[in-house]
Amino acid sequence: NINYNNLKNEIFFSNEEKEIFKTKLDLPDEYGLIQSGGKVSFTPNREWGAKNFQKVIDNFKNVNWVQIGSKDDIVLKNTNFFYYGKSLRELAYIISNSKFFLCQEGFYYHLANAFFIKKFLIMSGFMHRNNIFYKNNNNFLIHKTDILECYPCYKLYKCDTCSENLQLIKPNDVVQIIKSNIDI
Repeated sequence: NINYNNLKNEIFFSNEEKEIFKTKLDLPDEYGLIQSGGKVSFTPNREWGAKNFQKVIDNFKNVNWVQIGSKDDIVLKNTNFFYYGKSLRELAYIISNSKFFLCQEGFYYHLANAFFIKKFLIMSGFMHRNNIFYKNNNNFLIHKTDILECYPCYKLYKCDTCSENLQLIKPNDVVQIIKSNIDI
């Protein structure tokens, strides 16, 4: 008798933990969060590309950007980069304090849904919208999946259709979606 419509990921921080993270991480008071690289060892079909994310950043000169990712990710210009392979609690803290989050399908997006921040998700069509849409949260799905032949794809090997679909998502369109939903 579980009502799945009301399920929500939740993560809580103690006051002591918040103080430790605040001091240790030295984050800007207000920032946009970005994740530009995904786990291509799982599937290459969700990668929008660092160049596209950089174009989005370049359109927001007044935003303090914090980039999260793995040690192999391309560090985007005009960001504070944080590599997280050690502490999921610190990563969650960084996400929880952001004004908004731009990312691709994957773990970071699921983790971000523990917090009521605006999330802008670049969707390739690899996964069905219903698998990643959290109804009780601020999610903006950016996709062109309606035109995909193989949607949802679920292919772990390279899918040309997913790659082509991602190229239909233009950085300027993402910029406009963010601007229309965030007071910047």
